[in-house]
Amino acid sequence: MANEENINEIQRRYEQRIEALEAEIKVKNREIERCNDEINWLRRVIITLAERPVNIINEAKSTSESKIMSESPKYDQRGAQFAGGFAETVQGDQIGGNIHNYAAQQNLAEAAKDIQQLLQQLSESNPTNTPSEKMVVVEKTIKQIEADPTLRERVIGAIKSGGIEAFKELINHPLVNILVAVLEGWQVGD
Repeated sequence: MANEENINEIQRRYEQRIEALEAEIKVKNREIERCNDEINWLRRVIITLAERPVNIINEAKSTSESKIMSESPKYDQRGAQFAGGFAETVQGDQIGGNIHNYAAQQNLAEAAKDIQQLLQQLSESNPTNTPSEKMVVVEKTIKQIEADPTLRERVIGAIKSGGIEAFKELINHPLVNILVAVLEGWQVGD
């Protein structure tokens, strides 16, 4: 009988311990559920924030930068050309003169001539019957322009100073419109 009482006592303690462990498991499971809810909430917040546009605001932080900014000229006139002068406000009938920028026109014409020659050379050595063949010639032209940094800069500078339409008019070649579309992309990228 003492043995049976010992067995019953051990079994009772065993069952109590199992009940205590099951209660701990329930508490841990509730904590896990709460953590999972928080993780899901944080994911939704991250997704919401990632979908919003980002606006970066640069502010002058130091007083020396602010002082430099306040002392800089009101107008950025780099590359500006004036005929007759410049006035912040015009009073009366102020009329300027004509500006003849022969250097820019010459650069535009020279760059257009170089590109026309390049297109002509590549068109003679490559077929241009189908759209894909035309694209191959334009791609080879672009690669040669890119391989010559001086030519690339001259072309971009000429387009910026003379305009894309003027550049297009100076090139007498059937592939000029395709090429100019790529060059316009360069102008935006630079």
